[in-house]
Amino acid sequence: MLKNKIIYLCFLIFTIALGIYKDGYISTILFYTALLLPVVSLSLILFTMASFRLLENVDQRIVVKGDVITYTYEISNHTKLLFCPMTIEFTDSKVLFKDTILGEEDEFILYPDEVKKAVKKVDCRYRGSYYIGIQSISIRDFFNLFTIKFKSIENPKILVYPKIRELIQVNKYTSLIESNESIVSKTNKDPSIFSNVRDYQSGDPLKAIHWKLSAKQGKLLVKENEGNINSRTKIIINYDSLPFSFEYNVVMQDYIIECVVATIKYLLENNTPTYLSYYKFDMQYISASNINDFGQFYNVLANMMFSGREFISILEKELGSFAQYANIMIFTPYITKELSEYILLNRARIPDINIYIINENKCEVGSILTDQDKQPLVDLLSNNIKVYKISYENELCRLEVA
Repeated sequence: MLKNKIIYLCFLIFTIALGIYKDGYISTILFYTALLLPVVSLSLILFTMASFRLLENVDQRIVVKGDVITYTYEISNHTKLLFCPMTIEFTDSKVLFKDTILGEEDEFILYPDEVKKAVKKVDCRYRGSYYIGIQSISIRDFFNLFTIKFKSIENPKILVYPKIRELIQVNKYTSLIESNESIVSKTNKDPSIFSNVRDYQSGDPLKAIHWKLSAKQGKLLVKENEGNINSRTKIIINYDSLPFSFEYNVVMQDYIIECVVATIKYLLENNTPTYLSYYKFDMQYISASNINDFGQFYNVLANMMFSGREFISILEKELGSFAQYANIMIFTPYITKELSEYILLNRARIPDINIYIINENKCEVGSILTDQDKQPLVDLLSNNIKVYKISYENELCRLEVA
């Protein structure tokens, strides 16, 4: 484009010089031609921009990670004039849509009454809710002097559910194994038999409330089923916004959510009462004690938003009732300075906490943390705080001691 502009400027200067030194009909026509060329070019671009019609669609809007969806776009010229050359640029997706043809640009010219239709297969590789399709359409004139990008495009949005993996622990000292007796309840006793009651907490299922005793005491009381008294697990997810690019954030959030899904599945399969604290516009809570309730966790985690900024204050509130739980599990993409400082400052009054982070050496985006970002993890490990790294292999979720 720069070369064409230089040629045009040279031509304009030539017509001006020709008109000065040799005035006449031809030199005047050449001058006005050079003068009007940019106006005509811009007018054709604006006409094309105002006249084309675009339609985008996907065959599925709700899928599971690993599914392949069909994305279709149609762009049409319903006028009797030729459109300027158009280049379609798709969603910047070098990470999200790697190894798919969605990342390639399409360039074409639409003739009068022509409709261009393209069908592309897209591999949904990461959990999350995001837009897919055309990011912008660049329209340039026939002389390649100007280019205008059209960006007011409403793309279809898809929701990708996380993959359900089996949880394995390669180290015999990982939290779910070393605390097996107190964390995972494998009792087969009748759940109607209870041995204790306690005050109702946000997230407790309504079916666990002892209604008769609650009426007598004037407050809600929850039944403790025999065999599950000290086996409750509380899962807390760091929902704070990540400071990286949108694509990297989606990948890191996907890593965390899939591990939470695998962990909850493992716990519920072993009849362990599990409480999840998560963020959706504000703090929400959900709880269950058997695998039949796994679906509600799965739906929540598929739609969970990472858009908070107050994780430490929320964490302090959530840990206020730690005595009710045998195990606290914190899932965070990486150890922040604020999280490290809070845990070290309050370690005397909080229980043994297990922290789960991404294994950056095995994550697809690689290590994007600076040495300064990694220092908080070093501080926790040097103070014997239990930290485990998450990685994936085929259909398995692996936990390794950091």
